[in-house]
Amino acid sequence: MITKAISGKAVGIAGFTIVLAAVQPGFAAEAEPPAEPELSAECIRMREDVNADLAKQNEMGCPPSLAQMSKLMDNPIGNVAMLFTQFDFYKMTNDSVTDQTETKSQYMGIAQFPKGLNDDWNLINRVVWTVPSMPLDQDKIDAAAGQSEPYGESQGTTLAPSSGALPINVFDGRTTGFGDLYYVGLFSPKEPPDMLNGKFLWGLGFDLGFPTASDDILGTGKWTAGPSAIGAYMGPKWKIGGLLQQYWDYAGDDERDNVSLTNFQYFVYYSLDSVT
Repeated sequence: MITKAISGKAVGIAGFTIVLAAVQPGFAAEAEPPAEPELSAECIRMREDVNADLAKQNEMGCPPSLAQMSKLMDNPIGNVAMLFTQFDFYKMTNDSVTDQTETKSQYMGIAQFPKGLNDDWNLINRVVWTVPSMPLDQDKIDAAAGQSEPYGESQGTTLAPSSGALPINVFDGRTTGFGDLYYVGLFSPKEPPDMLNGKFLWGLGFDLGFPTASDDILGTGKWTAGPSAIGAYMGPKWKIGGLLQQYWDYAGDDERDNVSLTNFQYFVYYSLDSVT
């Protein structure tokens, strides 16, 4: 739950997320045919290696196995390029004027692609773009505030201006557009250490945020940066982990609020059956 003060009362936000993921066609293979040709010893070895170079593997005429692809897609820092499509929906309530409820939505695209640095390390690159839709009219907010400078926080969470209450219904109109752009870089070892009959995956890196929002209330108006870290246990059945990110502003619109944003995303998977 996120709550920000508006006109002395509160706007409450609650929501849920839908995530879809696809593997880059150049890396993934279609479902294996019922009758598979005899595989060479090198091909069998590569299909059992979750860190194998899939581009080279495909060039050899050795399509990845379903088990191999399943393990790669479960791995948050795996050696595979993926595209995640995420939709967030929030129910927002406003008690300051009419006890009104509206819906905020956001499309988020995440492109992940690895880059091998040497025999021991990968750089996992993530580019994140957003398209928020807020139940607020940017023009009406600017006019009601009686000032030219914008205000707001990350991902369209709106704060009241310092001059006092807004003389309008905050849920009046809608603003939809492009949000801020983010980059995450994670340095991760290619061979993770053993842990409890599984593997412990980890990575350390940095975040960058860019003020690309098409409207003030859809972004921060700031250039941001900070550290990031990921850790995950990948066992035979259980897969548990999380991604921690921190953003601070270092440049941008001086009339916007300072940014100190912490983001923590966790996941818990349980495999009902093994994939062969």
